[in-house]
Amino acid sequence: MGKNREHPLKTEENRKHYWLVTADNQLVAIHWNNPAREEDYYRSFQNLCRIAANDKHCIGLLGLGDVRERASFQAKNLEGMNAGLKILLGANKPMLAIMGNHDFTTPNWIESMRYPCLHNLADKKTQEEFGFDPETTLALDFKTKGDLEKAILEACDPGNIRIAFLHQSLRELTTNLRQSYDTSLERLEEIGFGTKSRCLILLGDLHNYGDAKSPNGKIQAAYPGSPEMTDVNEGSNGLKSDVLQSEPHDYRKFAIRYYPATHAWEPVEISPRPWFRAKAKTAREAARITQLLENAASSWSMPGVVALSCPRKELEMVREALKPIPTLE
Repeated sequence: MGKNREHPLKTEENRKHYWLVTADNQLVAIHWNNPAREEDYYRSFQNLCRIAANDKHCIGLLGLGDVRERASFQAKNLEGMNAGLKILLGANKPMLAIMGNHDFTTPNWIESMRYPCLHNLADKKTQEEFGFDPETTLALDFKTKGDLEKAILEACDPGNIRIAFLHQSLRELTTNLRQSYDTSLERLEEIGFGTKSRCLILLGDLHNYGDAKSPNGKIQAAYPGSPEMTDVNEGSNGLKSDVLQSEPHDYRKFAIRYYPATHAWEPVEISPRPWFRAKAKTAREAARITQLLENAASSWSMPGVVALSCPRKELEMVREALKPIPTLE
């Protein structure tokens, strides 16, 4: 996978070729001290690698930050990650990645691993090697809110950018304006994005799928979201979407197909094993949570894992409610 690699760019057949885009894989995460969660994150990552490897039209995998849950990554934790990378390596397909706030290291951990199919997407030479035009491509590792705009302007002329890969949160896609965000499509428009050509911005950081357009419609942004469920309320905190008009409680998970020949993109549904952990203090809360579980179960492709505590007097009601739901515990 070097400079002699053929890149699908121009022919009609090559217009079908795409990069599979993911983010916030959070490898080695063990939520709520349950080892099953670590296995779930590895499983979802390996499944994405398998999808990329098995589809002849998929060029490879793009990881938009927080591939790992934390910067320190002990040798014993590499096995689950390497299992996915070996799938890509066996298919002669690359993974290009940027660093998020969780897995940010100095020096760059992606380069330090020296894994044959893992490459630093923020590096201009890597962009050239794998068919991206460095003049129209922006790929930045995570920046704090105060440093982001400066880093963008130092890296490029925003008006030239047609595709950007970032690990940042956007105001337009947060669930309410009280939440923290790093920038906005309106502000990116003000500093020059979309002035010379339309621009697509693909991002990591927010764990739900979401997409939006800038006020003038020339900047499109999309998050694939984390491939794993992280909270019982995650579906109800779904981000805004112009493309997917989902129900209020949408537990589906997505990756994104990005077609470099045309800068087109589309969400593609993936199949994680959901995990729910919640605590009900009242009968009303217990009923609400079991209703959420019932709604979510229809979209599960495999049994979910449930950790639910409730008042003792509601225990039988909860057990009855959970009977038809395909859970492991």
